[in-house]
Amino acid sequence: PEGIEIDLSEENISDELKKAERRYHEISNNLSATKERIKNLESRLKEIEKEIKSYEEEKIEEKYEDLKRKRSEMRERLTVLERLVHVLREVSTEIGDSLSPSMERYMSEVISYVTGGRYKAVRLGERYEIEVFDSEAGRFIPKDIYSGGTIDQFLLAMRISFILSLLPQTRGRYPRFLLLDEPLSSSDSERRRNILRLMSKVLTRYFDQIFLITHVEVEGEGDWTEISVENGRVRGPSQQMSLV
Repeated sequence: PEGIEIDLSEENISDELKKAERRYHEISNNLSATKERIKNLESRLKEIEKEIKSYEEEKIEEKYEDLKRKRSEMRERLTVLERLVHVLREVSTEIGDSLSPSMERYMSEVISYVTGGRYKAVRLGERYEIEVFDSEAGRFIPKDIYSGGTIDQFLLAMRISFILSLLPQTRGRYPRFLLLDEPLSSSDSERRRNILRLMSKVLTRYFDQIFLITHVEVEGEGDWTEISVENGRVRGPSQQMSLV
């Protein structure tokens, strides 16, 4: 066709023939390997057929009795597990009923602190669904209608309130440190400062050490030791600094 050039030089034809030969050998090798595999599979199939035919009736009966025994054991285990699940559900309900009031109280305090009083009270449903009293709306509202950052603050308050609610049950014996991973990333600067104040002025009553992991600038009140990681290298700890 007009406009198409075909290189019919001896060198080009030789290269194409070599490529074709290599491809032919590859296909031939694959075909041989496939045939060998089919042969092995057919041989194994015949062996299995012989084993099935030679399987004695008493062996089948023995296998049948063994399966019946295993079925009985599995039924017993299932009964035990069902009872265990029932007990665990009852215990979970009892723990939830005992923790919910204190969790609501702590959550209300924490979320009011973090949001500067915008949200003053929290209610928890049977499955720990969160409803927040919105001071502007004048009523309790499900958390899901709020922005992602505000929802993250509700969930942070829930985690903290759960920990604080468990402390009385430890009778004073518990790890006296708290680790918070990225609690600031979805908050604006004002609420970041409020979270830091909460950590330095409230949570330090319960914990001797508080570890904060964050990728955002930290501005707030309190005395902190900063450890930075840059390009996989640890820099610090620096001297204690006051965040204002």
